[in-house]
Amino acid sequence: MAFSETYIAHLLLKKMTGELTDEETATLEAWRLSSAIHQKKYEELTSFHSLQQKVKNFMEADTKAEQLVVPITHRVHLLRKWRWAAAVILLLSAAAYFTLTRKTEPPLADSNFHSQKAIAPGSSKAVLTLADGSTIDLDSTSKGELARQGNTRIIKDANGKVAYNPKDTSAQSVLMNTLSTPKGGQYELTLPDGTNVWLNAASSITFPTAFAGNQRRVEITGEVYFEVVKNKAQSFIVDVNGQQSVEVLGTQFNINSYSDETDIQTTLIEGSVKVHSGIPGPARKDAVSVILKPGQQAVIAPSDQQPEKGIIVNSGIDIERVMAWKKGLFNFNGANVPSVMRQLERWYDIHVLYEGVIPAIRFKGELDRGVNLSEILKILPEIGIRYRMEGRTLIVL
Repeated sequence: MAFSETYIAHLLLKKMTGELTDEETATLEAWRLSSAIHQKKYEELTSFHSLQQKVKNFMEADTKAEQLVVPITHRVHLLRKWRWAAAVILLLSAAAYFTLTRKTEPPLADSNFHSQKAIAPGSSKAVLTLADGSTIDLDSTSKGELARQGNTRIIKDANGKVAYNPKDTSAQSVLMNTLSTPKGGQYELTLPDGTNVWLNAASSITFPTAFAGNQRRVEITGEVYFEVVKNKAQSFIVDVNGQQSVEVLGTQFNINSYSDETDIQTTLIEGSVKVHSGIPGPARKDAVSVILKPGQQAVIAPSDQQPEKGIIVNSGIDIERVMAWKKGLFNFNGANVPSVMRQLERWYDIHVLYEGVIPAIRFKGELDRGVNLSEILKILPEIGIRYRMEGRTLIVL
């Protein structure tokens, strides 16, 4: 990720004066964590005692300069008072640092740079499987009507979104369709009831071409975000990997159920949902179901890992991290190396192998999912992760 030198210097000053916004804080953190050299210089430039002395020296002609030596708890007030002096010193220090950094930062630790650059990010692509088993490659089809299933028209709009438009649902037999995304793909779909669904990479949803009766039931794998249309006469139920079901009337929520993750996470954004545990055994007696409030997350681990806990409910969830994929971002806050690598595998359609001990590193910050893989990999050597690329295989050394 490229960082403007002037902008980083500006952010460093705003941090010292206590004026950083949340977005600016995230940007500064991403810069700091992208390099060991950045981390060291960050500590130097934001050291209050160091800046105190520099400002004092700078203002040595001022007879009140000694007043700058104050307890650290007053640093914001002090730096606002002497802001112009601090700004000059901080910007000069940052400028000197950036000049040095361009000469000393190590090159990307992989000679196979061109093959990395060729690995593009994921895009909008999916396959629709109809009731008779025939398939439609959605990223290569034109807009307009794609097919008919019973009395339901399947349409692709000008933005590439697929929608189901049923008529006279009472007279329809149940026909099941499946929309699935590959690695490196994502897609948006409107179900027959108007519910909007977003599928992350390597995910699927199976659904009827029209909802009849008192239930709207779908099945998913992978990661899917729902904005469910309210209908008190028809509850909306999501079956997840045969391990849980989620029941709603009208709400917004995200389900992460990738088979290579350690658990299934259902995160409520808005409204209310009831999460039913599908774990067999004694755990069902303690936690058959839970009702979530906005900002809560239900976690169900495989029965062989946490059979005694059933459903775990976590509050105060970082919604920005959960929803980052839908906004076109990677949010790596708190993620370890295997977690980050699994995300890269799914989005860039690569394979990750480990030759040695997996580095015990926790990531922080956000990155754009729209960049080539090479842009992501540039960060790894700076945080102590050595690797090499062999085709579409990333080998962590």
